[in-house]
Amino acid sequence: MKAQYQRRLRQYHNWVGLFFAPAITFFALTGTAQILGLHEDGPGYIAPAWIKPLANIHKHGELAHTAKPELAAPAVEEHRLSAPQPERPGYARIFIALLGILLTASTALGIGIAILNKAARKSTILLLVGGVLVPIILLFTY
Repeated sequence: MKAQYQRRLRQYHNWVGLFFAPAITFFALTGTAQILGLHEDGPGYIAPAWIKPLANIHKHGELAHTAKPELAAPAVEEHRLSAPQPERPGYARIFIALLGILLTASTALGIGIAILNKAARKSTILLLVGGVLVPIILLFTY
């Protein structure tokens, strides 16, 4: 590969990474909260009010999810659907939670490295701001 092509490819990777870094961080953290069940009320636990809208954004792409009306199903289907679901293995949940935390840390490191580059600091900040504002605008646009 030519050096010029590699530099250009690295630059595109940098731009895309910085623009999507806020979303990657958001989805990694909210996914971690969900795999740990922090967004749902349970026995002896009431989920904080602020986490439920974040979970709805992660799961449904909207702040407040309105459940779709369910179609009437035969009695056999109702029994099958109401059967208790097996728990996820604990090790898988730990791995997924660790993945979300480390993805967040890795993204933060990438942002830090980009900000340390004085020559590209202005474009870095603009890409990060755009990566925050565009999803927020899209979220509130119907």
